[in-house]
Amino acid sequence: MAPHTFTNEIFVELLLLYFRNGENQSKASQLYAELHPDQQAPSHKVVGRLIKRFLATGSVQEIKHGRPKSATAENNTIDVLASVEVEPKLSVRQRAQASGISKNSVCRILKTNKIHPYKTRFVQELLDRDPVNRFQFCRWAAQQIEQDPQFYKKIIFTDESTFVRHGQVQLYGFNSHLYHNMSEAMHRSQGIVAVSLLTQVRTLWQL
Repeated sequence: MAPHTFTNEIFVELLLLYFRNGENQSKASQLYAELHPDQQAPSHKVVGRLIKRFLATGSVQEIKHGRPKSATAENNTIDVLASVEVEPKLSVRQRAQASGISKNSVCRILKTNKIHPYKTRFVQELLDRDPVNRFQFCRWAAQQIEQDPQFYKKIIFTDESTFVRHGQVQLYGFNSHLYHNMSEAMHRSQGIVAVSLLTQVRTLWQL
């Protein structure tokens, strides 16, 4: 019996299932079978070969030598859309270099499929304890200003930062874009959000 031939669309769906489910080949094959009970599901070995090919070439299709690619061909479109799912942070220039087509072609493919760059915007999360802490700080600051009218000039406010358990500090205000066909809520890793409040060393030790 001749081996079953799967379309590029099926390969892209398998690729998405693989990366969305802990990079598990068997799980991707199983989920595809559940989503398409009327179709022949690719085995986990097929998924494995697909992932190996995609990681090596950046493409879900087999490389055919001696045949030039058309920048607007269906295969290039599939490759670009797959790369957006796997690596949404790549710029258009990086995506063009990885796929071997021009920046204009990548932009055209993204625009045609309504995929746009979204800039990550962080907002401060207010916890239940924050109102009380803020009130206490304002009361303390008011007392300091009564004693020293120039006290507010000794305070340095910095940008908000996230301090996570493994020691890294994530500054808010960096330039980061994600390519996607819809704006999704971004989940941050668990950490402590803090606004650095620094005063002169002499003042801190006196308080």
